Order: sequence, then structure tokens, then C-alpha cells
Amino acid sequence: IAFVAAFEFEGKPQLILAYSDDLVKAGHNAGAEIREAAKFILGGGGGQPGLATAGGKETGGLSAALDSMIAKL
Repeated sequence: IAFVAAFEFEGKPQLILAYSDDLVKAGHNAGAEIREAAKFILGGGGGQPGLATAGGKETGGLSAALDSMIAKL
């Protein structure tokens, strides 16, 4: 199971990426993958292999960031 979210909160873009234990064991790393997606929103982020968050400055990049995270599934 994966949870992927890209949204605007108080005028700033936010990303959340979470993976179930089986996906982490299969090689997914939410922390590493969200850092890549955060480039689209001119931001940064991080976390653990199973859960990561990111924030940025450019809400116009939310769609591309979401697509980037989905493409990793």
C-alpha cells in the first residue's frame, strides 16, 4: 500500500509519501523519493523509508511533483 499526496496549505505546497512495510522491503524509500519530487516545488524534504514529507515555495509544481511520486510506484 502506498499513500501519495500533493496539496497546498496556507499558500505553500506540501507533499506526503508513505509506503507499507512490504514496499519498503521491496526497495522503496519514501525519504529519498520525496527529495526528488520536492525539486518540482522548489523545496526539500525527507523522512524515513516508510514515511516522508516535503514543503516548498512553488505551488505550480505540485502536479509534476505528484506525477513524479506516482511514477515510482
